[in-house]
Amino acid sequence: MAMSRATSQQHDRVEFRLSLRAPGQARRWLLERGGDLPQDRLDLLILLVSELVTNSVRHSGAAPGDRVEIGLERGEDTVHVDVQDPGAGFGRRDLRPGPHGLQMVEAGADRWGIDDSSGPTTVWFELDVA
Repeated sequence: MAMSRATSQQHDRVEFRLSLRAPGQARRWLLERGGDLPQDRLDLLILLVSELVTNSVRHSGAAPGDRVEIGLERGEDTVHVDVQDPGAGFGRRDLRPGPHGLQMVEAGADRWGIDDSSGPTTVWFELDVA
């Protein structure tokens, strides 16, 4: 699946240990980097990343010491985020019905996808901010 990417003006990456603290750490990290976004876009960005990091904590099958990595690319009109963990991966068809973080991503993101073809699992999404 091809990933759409904005022309990058800002690119940042961070890693957190996969633990119950990781979603809160991710929220704080995003607040430091997204303060100039429109408030509704910043709120959605924080919600979606928090959901993806929570999914990594709960479902990746992480071993002690495993980490979740978050990438943030800010383009002129788009924010691109990827969340990567050591999980075995899954496809959209593997998603079970019912509420889960990926339903929020699907409902809130302008584009999103899953890439587990070359190692760790990466879920990415984009928000239009212009």
